[in-house]
Amino acid sequence: MRSAGTDELLAMGPGEPVVPDEESWATVVRASLDRHGPAEGDQPCGVADDPLAEAILWAILGAEEEGRPLGADGLTEALARRPAEGPTDAAVVADRLLGLVRRRLVAVDEGRLYLTPAGSRQIGLRTSTGATREGPEHRALLLRAFRLFARRGCRMEIVRQGRYDTTLPDGLVRQLPEPIPQSPRELAEALTRAREGWAWGFFGGKDVHVEAEVSGALRAERVRRGVLKATRRGAFPLFVVADAPRAARVRRVLRAMRLGPRDAQVWTLAGRLGERAGPAGTEPTGERP
Repeated sequence: MRSAGTDELLAMGPGEPVVPDEESWATVVRASLDRHGPAEGDQPCGVADDPLAEAILWAILGAEEEGRPLGADGLTEALARRPAEGPTDAAVVADRLLGLVRRRLVAVDEGRLYLTPAGSRQIGLRTSTGATREGPEHRALLLRAFRLFARRGCRMEIVRQGRYDTTLPDGLVRQLPEPIPQSPRELAEALTRAREGWAWGFFGGKDVHVEAEVSGALRAERVRRGVLKATRRGAFPLFVVADAPRAARVRRVLRAMRLGPRDAQVWTLAGRLGERAGPAGTEPTGERP
């Protein structure tokens, strides 16, 4: 047998077996991931097998959206401030962060932490809903909403749309983590953390169904259906639109249904396609409950 270089491994075909050296093999693995990695829509929405790793990714994104990227030395404190997370140990956090950097989910630039494109996909920021009629504006609205919730320390899941299940929202913000803790003590602790968060007070302790409306904002029946989908599951209906005229149409339907800002809301997330929701510190145009 003979040792193979990187070029040989990349072009390897039938023939004499080769034994790659460690450095060449690592290079080939990276090249394979870059060329043939999973599609964005196939990426998981979280680090399901490692809650702390997922919490770190969300904390980094939230700090980015606030305009104050974290340094490695501030990560543990940032995690402790997030109401959805439990207590953390600095040594464990540092070890987990190193693993995320090695997996190229987190990048370090001038001492600050940023999500890589792979890290963004890992927590669902680049996950498509899979809706057959999803267009660029619909997608941009969801991404702006995702980032805005992250700025508030909240996790919004961009929901994969089922072919036959028409009751799914475009986005979902849960007040309690999934799976819901089974023991009374763990459930009580999760409820205490949730009640300390912004989302609990703003949405009355309900999960949030996020509906991005483009042309649908102009159809009263579409808005009513969005409200019913949420209320049937005990969730808070939140509509996100791109401009004031569409927001006014949605709000008119909500008033006709006798729903106030404590029952349902519409946010105007203005901006060009692909833009974030706005500069750090800004809020969507909408009503407060």
